[in-house]
Amino acid sequence: GDTIWVSGTIGDAALALLAANAKLDVNQQERDFLKSRLLTPSPRVLLGAMLPGLATAAMDISDGLAADLGHICKQSGLGAEVRLDQVPLSSTASHISEQNPETLETIVTGGDDYELLFTAPNDKEQDIMRAGKSTATPVTKIGEITGSGAPKFLDGNGKSVHFKNPGFRHL
Repeated sequence: GDTIWVSGTIGDAALALLAANAKLDVNQQERDFLKSRLLTPSPRVLLGAMLPGLATAAMDISDGLAADLGHICKQSGLGAEVRLDQVPLSSTASHISEQNPETLETIVTGGDDYELLFTAPNDKEQDIMRAGKSTATPVTKIGEITGSGAPKFLDGNGKSVHFKNPGFRHL
């Protein structure tokens, strides 16, 4: 029943790697923005310091949203449902995903965002929003913790979306 939250926006770093490897056609302005998000992520230290007492679990998103949420689910023995239409994207990532719907998988599984992924009880929503505002860090509720199993990702119509590669896998 806990809610799932992320800070900032998701997917820019992974899209930067696609663009750098000529697997994504973007203009120079988009390329520069994506590259800056890859090379100079914004550490969410201030927000992270405010999460004790609010969050029930937290980690940074380094292996990709899907993989890192999978880590939380595995460690807790619980499942999750994420509404993909709620995952926050930069205007650049949003434009790219509209033009290239196949990039959604890269956005959700690509990693290197270094945003915070955390869970919290429903009654902490206002406190989380205040923490985000006081640290000038956008926070977005993207789903909820469920009974058990791997994380499920749902499109805007509630239909399940499956990814071939859930994200970076350590040895």
